[in-house]
Amino acid sequence: MKKIKLQFAMDGAASRSIEEALEMIRNIEETVDILEVGTSFVLRYGMEAVTRFKEAFPEKTILADMKIMDGGYHHCAMGCEAGADIVTVLGAADRETLRSAARAAHERGKEIMVDLICVPAPENLMAFCGQIGADYVCVHTGVDVQARGEGPQDGLRRLLALQKTCNVAVAGGIDETTLESICAMGPAVVIVGGAIHKKENYRQAALAIRRKLDCVCKGG
Repeated sequence: MKKIKLQFAMDGAASRSIEEALEMIRNIEETVDILEVGTSFVLRYGMEAVTRFKEAFPEKTILADMKIMDGGYHHCAMGCEAGADIVTVLGAADRETLRSAARAAHERGKEIMVDLICVPAPENLMAFCGQIGADYVCVHTGVDVQARGEGPQDGLRRLLALQKTCNVAVAGGIDETTLESICAMGPAVVIVGGAIHKKENYRQAALAIRRKLDCVCKGG
């Protein structure tokens, strides 16, 4: 099986400072491929959080989960210039927002991830994502939807059957118990957040997830 990248979504800014977040990441950085500046950090600390993450981990791919809904070019440019290598834009946004965000990222040698959260028929968007050169599309079951017991598996299965040009990422309550079945479908990126940063022994949790991911990719 191809290598699957592990993206760590660093959230919890309501009770966690940038410094505390960076300290946590330092203790697990070898386990992750993409470091996500979660939406809560973007909302609380703005582009400072993106810059601080990139300064602390210059060799890592930094994703700014900005969830852009309008002002695609301007806002994506802000994220890229602050240090993000990947910026998220909502698939529910107007198509010109998606197009202009992709242009802002690609002009700067960066990438975009189209987040399909709350997009009822993502299959209608896939051809357009290919046309604008979207680097990633993300099947995403939000926190509020997870609360009623839903996960990203069905959406991931449908999208992988449709998507041929963009890398597919998946997010939504993924932990060690669901990782194997999700990875078996073959996404390019698996996004894990609370299953690491909400754990008291978060390093042990990150190591366990990394081991399982590597085992699945090796066919073990």
